[in-house]
Amino acid sequence: MRFNVKIKLPSGKERRVQELSNKDYLTIIKFAENKDYEGLNLFFEDIILDPDLNIFDRLYILIYIRMLFVDDMLVISNDERQIDVSLVTLLNTLESNYKDLETSFIEDGVHITLDLPTLSYFNKVDDLLTSSIKNLTIGDKTLNFYELTSKEQTDILDNLPSSIFSRIKQFINTIASDLLDVTIIDENKSIGVERFGVDVIGNGVIDFIRSSK
Repeated sequence: MRFNVKIKLPSGKERRVQELSNKDYLTIIKFAENKDYEGLNLFFEDIILDPDLNIFDRLYILIYIRMLFVDDMLVISNDERQIDVSLVTLLNTLESNYKDLETSFIEDGVHITLDLPTLSYFNKVDDLLTSSIKNLTIGDKTLNFYELTSKEQTDILDNLPSSIFSRIKQFINTIASDLLDVTIIDENKSIGVERFGVDVIGNGVIDFIRSSK
């Protein structure tokens, strides 16, 4: 068995993750160098990320692994400056910024619970909307959306009233304003440093991880 560590995530969940092998790290480098965001995300989902992890936990666990198995410092180019960023400090920032945004509503007899999206990369906005559905109750039957196949999810969504999707879009807009981005580097006008952040709700998560190889 490979060495592994238990990580407590901002949401309160705990996960054990294995140490990155040389082969794993080389694969990450190849995806990063080719700027293959989708491929890199699929690789992380294959070896690290569980389907039920929300986007904030995903960013946290990937940064934690980078700190533990690669280096605890990250060098970022910001406005033609090379700035050292402590990943320990960054993880603490993520923990303090985390918000429980789970919400529920009833529309046309359908009870839906929404939460932070359970993805770290998406090709279509519809993927972002779908991944924010935690569970759905119709009549006396409750479905955990995380446990359904993509086809099962699609079949259910195709039969939902369009008004439900308007509510989901409102939720995404809300969390985008509450978790718009995470500050990596604070602005410091005295030395000419601009603020640098990661857009948590957009594809900024996997872009940041790609650039922090």
